[in-house]
Amino acid sequence: MMTPEEGAQLKAEMAELRSLLTTQTKQLADLRSEMALLRKFLFISPADGPDSPASLSIRCSGLILTHPEKADGLQAVFVASETGPSLTLYGDDRKARFILDTEDNNASCQFFGHDLKKAAEIRAKDATGLGHVAVFAADKPRAIMKALPEASAISVVQDDGKTVGTLYGAQNGGELMLITAKQQLAVKLTAKGEHGGMVSVHRADGSVTGTLAATEDGGAVLLNSTSETMAGLITTAKSSAITLFDEDGKKSVFLSAEKTSAHVSLSCGKTDIDLGARVDGASINLCDSEGRQSFMLTNHGKGTILSLAGKGEDERIVLMFQEHPSLIIQASKQSQAMLNVEPNSANFAILNTQTQQGVMLECNDKNSSIHLQRVEEDKAAVTICSQPDGGLVMVHGTDGARRAALSATQNGGQLALFNDLGVARALMGSADDGGTLLLRWGGTEGVLAQASHTGGKILINNAAGQTIIGLPPNESDEEQDDGP
Repeated sequence: MMTPEEGAQLKAEMAELRSLLTTQTKQLADLRSEMALLRKFLFISPADGPDSPASLSIRCSGLILTHPEKADGLQAVFVASETGPSLTLYGDDRKARFILDTEDNNASCQFFGHDLKKAAEIRAKDATGLGHVAVFAADKPRAIMKALPEASAISVVQDDGKTVGTLYGAQNGGELMLITAKQQLAVKLTAKGEHGGMVSVHRADGSVTGTLAATEDGGAVLLNSTSETMAGLITTAKSSAITLFDEDGKKSVFLSAEKTSAHVSLSCGKTDIDLGARVDGASINLCDSEGRQSFMLTNHGKGTILSLAGKGEDERIVLMFQEHPSLIIQASKQSQAMLNVEPNSANFAILNTQTQQGVMLECNDKNSSIHLQRVEEDKAAVTICSQPDGGLVMVHGTDGARRAALSATQNGGQLALFNDLGVARALMGSADDGGTLLLRWGGTEGVLAQASHTGGKILINNAAGQTIIGLPPNESDEEQDDGP
């Protein structure tokens, strides 16, 4: 038998269970309702076999993609409608940047900038299969490319939509037309000429100022003034010629070319320029207003020579490409500079024949150097050069023998002083963190001073090379001084 208290407690528990069962029943009904709703959109196809995965299909009229961490993060909308599907991509400002659709089977792709300003569009008509591409600058048209039934065209337009340039192509040839802001034809290029292409340039009033055309066996160029032809270029199968006239009708420029030669002549008063070319070479000659040859460039079998003359009688620059390139610069008979370049070396010299002084720079495949020397003696007073371990500076006497040398080594530097015979008598060098000084007399080392990781050391030898003073003294020497 249960006590009244136990019976009351049991009734309370039963009531709680009924309430929980009611809640779970409602949740289950809601879940079934939601699942029934999802089954309208989601379709699961079972796997065909143990190695094949199951597939999930979603069937709906629209999808909205949003950023999961942004409350207002709309990024894309994919919609299906009676006229066709469309895809819209959005920027951070919730304004479209890209729209792709196939309304009425006509494909369209549009690009937008800030504030829905159109930047570009691509369209294709389903019935004709013709394409259309356009680019904009913030909704303002800039260029259009179209496919036509029998041709194609590209147009460049102004803000108001007026064409300023058109490129047109068809089976019988192509054309390019450039239009002025006032809608007047300025330039026309066409491939529909009888013998080939043709280019015409027009003035603001539409009159032709220049024509370039293909002829039966060559080509022709005509340049016109307001009343007559001022220049002409004509080519044939064997030759070609250009003629320019001044305002008085005088021939001031003439150019001709044949199989074995070519010639150019320019005239203006007494100033002449003559250019000639032959099978074995070519030449250019310039004469100033006084008739003097101020420029000459010639080429022949041995090489090429270029000569430039200044106002002075001896001022001249000569550049030669013969056995090897060389350059001579002369300000006068006394002052010259020369540069020579060979396959494995090069040198540059500055000479003054009056003072007999010169500077020479040399460079080869082993080292490079600078020499300060007298012109006639050809003996360097100072030489600066490079070597495998670094730089080297040599100072010579008037007899050409070395007197001093400063060089770099792998571990430091060296300074050497030589006697009148070019034999080293004083040496100073550094290696790592130490340094050494050596003084010689004849073949004998007289003084040696050294600093190393153990400290400083000085040795003084007599004429026979025997050490007579050593600092600091050796321990064996100190024991002998103390006696037994």
